[in-house]
Amino acid sequence: MKKCFFIFFISISLQLYSQPIDYKWYESKCSPLLKGWFNELIDNVPITISDDRIQEVLKESTKLSDTTTKTDLIIGVIIPVDINLDQAFTKTNPKGRLSKISIEAKGAKGLNLYLDQFNLSQNCEMIIYNDSKDFLVGPIMGKDFNNTFSLATEIIPGSVINIELFEPFGDKKSTFHILQIGYVTNKNTGLNNPYNSTEGESKSSDCEVNVKCPTGSSLYNNRDGIAKILYQDGQYLHHSTGALLGNTSNNFIPYILTAYHCLDLNSDETISYLEKSYLSNYIFSFFHESPSCESDDAPALVSCSGASFISAYKYTDMALVQLNNANLDCRFFYNGWDVSSSMPTDLYMLHHPYDEVMKVSRDNNGSWANNVGIHVDETWFPVGYAHVIDWNVGSSQPGSSGAPYFNQNQKIVGQHTGGWAVCFLSIGYDYGGRLSYSWNTGSTSDSRLKDWLDPNNTGQLSIYGRRNGGVSGPSILCANNNYQFNLINPPNNVTISWTATPSNAFSQSSGTGSIATLSVLSSASGNGSITFSVPHPSKGSISFTSNFSFSNLTGLINISIHDEYNNNIPEMGNTYLLCPNTIYHFLASPILPQISNWSWHIPWDWVLLSPSNSYEIIIRTPSVVYVNYVRLDVFNSVYQ
Repeated sequence: MKKCFFIFFISISLQLYSQPIDYKWYESKCSPLLKGWFNELIDNVPITISDDRIQEVLKESTKLSDTTTKTDLIIGVIIPVDINLDQAFTKTNPKGRLSKISIEAKGAKGLNLYLDQFNLSQNCEMIIYNDSKDFLVGPIMGKDFNNTFSLATEIIPGSVINIELFEPFGDKKSTFHILQIGYVTNKNTGLNNPYNSTEGESKSSDCEVNVKCPTGSSLYNNRDGIAKILYQDGQYLHHSTGALLGNTSNNFIPYILTAYHCLDLNSDETISYLEKSYLSNYIFSFFHESPSCESDDAPALVSCSGASFISAYKYTDMALVQLNNANLDCRFFYNGWDVSSSMPTDLYMLHHPYDEVMKVSRDNNGSWANNVGIHVDETWFPVGYAHVIDWNVGSSQPGSSGAPYFNQNQKIVGQHTGGWAVCFLSIGYDYGGRLSYSWNTGSTSDSRLKDWLDPNNTGQLSIYGRRNGGVSGPSILCANNNYQFNLINPPNNVTISWTATPSNAFSQSSGTGSIATLSVLSSASGNGSITFSVPHPSKGSISFTSNFSFSNLTGLINISIHDEYNNNIPEMGNTYLLCPNTIYHFLASPILPQISNWSWHIPWDWVLLSPSNSYEIIIRTPSVVYVNYVRLDVFNSVYQ
């Protein structure tokens, strides 16, 4: 079972797998088991990958890189290794066994791990970090990884990677085997990057625009559903982009839209069984944004390991995969989409060129459909199947492959393939597949989107995006009672705060945690709300609010009978907010002598505690009170 993890840089935390946790280097933020042993293992000797082995792999990779036609970003190579936990430096303390493995690969700008035979004991805790201690993965908790036998990690900066774990006495012995190491040759660059600087470091072109800039303001929520994808084909490390998609059932299946050519690793226009199996080691990283319009730093990211193939259509360069057992919390945004034939009047792309923080590109005039068949890199687009784009802001570069195209309504209408656009020059167009042709053109369910994004065949051609979160709780609050509100799908191990308004209506109007209990005072009246504030890796925080009304109604409710023209006419009456599980006494007045019969009508789920053929009744409301009514019919011999 694969899970999701949070990655943080320099005193900032990293969450690991689908039970996201806020991890920081500060000891006060470590879990109880990690406290007191984190820095004990400092005197072990690293396992060194020989220079000869590194150079051999690099030499062979360079030969292949010179001939590859792939347009996604190549940032490093794969080095096979054979390292297991038995090679760890180990010591014990009164609580358990401590183990550490350090691996050094000289010259690397970054390293990542591919583990098999991965089987941590139930109460084991593991962390992975670099020598400068400014990048941490973990704690990886054994209890969250039952029946998980493989693990792939994000790139950890530097040439040394450290693995530490703690196993309490009484637990079975943990095992893992490091099968491969990803060796990053040039972070933020790539083996196929033609723009290498003289210092050997490069980044995306200056025309690229951070998503925090005004151009990206309309995509505020959509950004939380964009993935930077790291994957390997047995020889290279690649980077591309993808997007989290919603579906018409709103059941939050974590589908990722990306490019067909990012799965077709040998460029033979088919996705083989072997290429599908490689998806188990794909890494999907979210929230990789700069904190401002100008900065290129990123304080944090959340990563998920592993996916499964769902569908792909080569003529639109579309691929749909599903994250493996990823329990994405309320911070993630499932993007909406539009598969109608309408072309966008404005078109935006959110992408990670050269493995960098998220960028936004815009075509102010929208896109148009290709009017001739065209080859773009490895993809053949028949007539009408592609968006043709002439960027006004930003551009595309290696690493942008698979990035989503958004229309003016913030709905995805396609994904990026490639092209010949050049920053600052009005020459060359970019191309990407149209979702309208990916929707239902394929002849089987594994070659189209409709079966997965509209599983109940509703016929919807467009949906808005949404978060898998919110607030559950009552809509009516009664005086002198306690009520519980819950944040739906909260992230783990982060400090969530809540505030209720108006503050003078409650004995306590603020607190922390994903559950809030409000004690309503007798003076409460009118309307109120409760807001949960959730820490967010790139936004600081996001909020979820629930509104409610107060009821300070006592147990006695007077019902007035309207007398007009000497006739007894039922009155429409007033609207009252009734509390659940409460006894109420309804009393009609005045009691006119000409009334010969009384007939009360109450909702089916209310409990009648007295006869209903009198000028008064006593009832008890159910545990949940819905919008409903009470009707009183009065009769005499002449008029009803």
